[in-house]
Amino acid sequence: MIVYKYLRPDRIDVLEKCLIRFTQPAALNDPFETLPDFTAYRESIRESITKKRLPEHKKVPDQFGVNDSMIADAALANWGVAFSRDFGILSLSRCRDQILMWSHYADWHRGFVIGFDSEDPFFSASTGKAIGGIKEVRYSDSRALLPSDGLKSLNPGELDVWNDNIFFTKSIEWNYEQEMRILAQPTLADVRIAENTGIDICLNRFQPTAVREIIACAQCSEEMLMTLLRIWIDRFPDAEMFNALLSSSSFSVDLKSIRPEKAKALLALSCQ
Repeated sequence: MIVYKYLRPDRIDVLEKCLIRFTQPAALNDPFETLPDFTAYRESIRESITKKRLPEHKKVPDQFGVNDSMIADAALANWGVAFSRDFGILSLSRCRDQILMWSHYADWHRGFVIGFDSEDPFFSASTGKAIGGIKEVRYSDSRALLPSDGLKSLNPGELDVWNDNIFFTKSIEWNYEQEMRILAQPTLADVRIAENTGIDICLNRFQPTAVREIIACAQCSEEMLMTLLRIWIDRFPDAEMFNALLSSSSFSVDLKSIRPEKAKALLALSCQ
């Protein structure tokens, strides 16, 4: 299966360097990434704080309950930080011609799309950087429920299921993305770039053979198209190259295949 990464023009370095980012949850565009339903766990923390604050035989005034709720919320605020420290996510799509994806992630149709071979060792849990391999995202109206005791009561099998739910479940609102994703550990990144936000950019290296398709967006500049053609000819001769064209009759994008000889002719003309 081929899975697709939509990219802005300034991310041409992904093809130039064969390095791609596994983004920590806190840096993704969905604020609910890896956030479970905290209702039961939050109440458990609040009750525990209240019991420690006052003897059992005393009635708890309302103001203590309010304060303890605030403390419980503060304790849960670090949840996303811990996940961002330990996990990075590479988000891909099963779809290569979704017009919303072209707009949202490819700079309003001015960028490009890379089609990766999902069977390539890069995506394998045994030979690549991936944790558990590539998996399909599920879309749901509800978030994974965190038990009242956190994860302490879950046996290994239940914990695996819970982890799978937390990393591979998103709101139904995102279902147009048809997402496939891979997890990796930031500490094992091939390249790590420090950021003043505290969330480093973690890049992992793939082999050119992992790339099966390169697609130039419909609104990409002539300079961008020539750059993509040059990189394709030089580095990815086994991949297919396409130019996306806006349909003349419907709200869709048509993909036109480009042959190597045509690409070389266009590159020669651009140099004159």
